[in-house]
Amino acid sequence: MSKYNFRNLCSIFSYSVERIEECLEKGDSGRALLQCQEALASIKKIILKESLRTVVKVVRLEQTEQGALGAMILFNELFCSTLEPDNKDPKRNQIPEGVYQCKRFQGAKFKDTFEIIVPNHTAVLFHAGNVEGNTTMCVLLGQYPGKLKEERSVLNSGLTFKLFMNRLFNKQSFEAEFIDFYSEEGEN
Repeated sequence: MSKYNFRNLCSIFSYSVERIEECLEKGDSGRALLQCQEALASIKKIILKESLRTVVKVVRLEQTEQGALGAMILFNELFCSTLEPDNKDPKRNQIPEGVYQCKRFQGAKFKDTFEIIVPNHTAVLFHAGNVEGNTTMCVLLGQYPGKLKEERSVLNSGLTFKLFMNRLFNKQSFEAEFIDFYSEEGEN
């Protein structure tokens, strides 16, 4: 949730509590109930708007020289594991933490996916793949993390990617938020 919307929610809540308390002090429980309903409607509107905007969240949980392992939240539900390049790899890039617009993409190699619009980069995609070597900056999707030939990986990637696209069949664009949730101490 954006800082602006969070502050907005807090101020609506604060203001509403004050109005409700005033009404109750005056013995006007009907007006207090109306104030409550109005506050809830305003808060619901902000939360709904926020949840419709950010469809995907990628939460990076741990990072090694074999990539950054994370979890994808899709439509507010845990969906799959993700693997991206680690942020210290000289040959690859990691999407910086933040919120990005994503749009449907058709290319020669990846026929139907979504491009993450990252400034100064092109064709940063969500796609199937298992290990860090399968991406230079893209997000690999897999059902669960594991190892392939002793290398960190996400597994059952082809099916997971198909399920991802099926869930987004009616979307042409959406927002994705990338969040680093690992500590500096945990990084190698």
